[in-house]
Amino acid sequence: MVIVYKSETGFTKAYAEFIAADLDGELVPFKDRRKLKPDADAVLIFGAPIKASTLPGSRWFLRNRGRFKKSYAFAVGASPADSQDLPVFLKKQKRAGPDLFYMPGGFCWEKMSRTTRFILRNFFLPAIKKAEGEESEMYRTVSHSYSQIDKKFADPLIQAVKKETASD
Repeated sequence: MVIVYKSETGFTKAYAEFIAADLDGELVPFKDRRKLKPDADAVLIFGAPIKASTLPGSRWFLRNRGRFKKSYAFAVGASPADSQDLPVFLKKQKRAGPDLFYMPGGFCWEKMSRTTRFILRNFFLPAIKKAEGEESEMYRTVSHSYSQIDKKFADPLIQAVKKETASD
């Protein structure tokens, strides 16, 4: 079992660690993915943060998942688990590949790259404020740091992997 994760601010890494601990998997940061030896008997789990409605690294996952016995993916975002925007995003992503598990992460201004902070502060936040106001859910979500990390959000993926791999 291999868990490849891409994490800028630590939320995706935290979920990858929960998954690896429960499934006795090997954690591999995305930057080290080339060191992986594909194994037709192994399970691949890929996790990445949602950035601008995309999953960075998903092309690699989609190209390489066939080299493994089974594959799963999870996305970590700033939206709450019950956000009304998630079904549309997940459906769009599913067209590109397998079912995708969503796990709410949070927002960490302190760990973002300078470029990301610059874009958010100077373009995204003012646009949201103008369009929706300071009291909107979107503006409140991205205007400060917070964490929603909870192992319970990783459990559906963990249970799916256990169920499918138990039958093998």
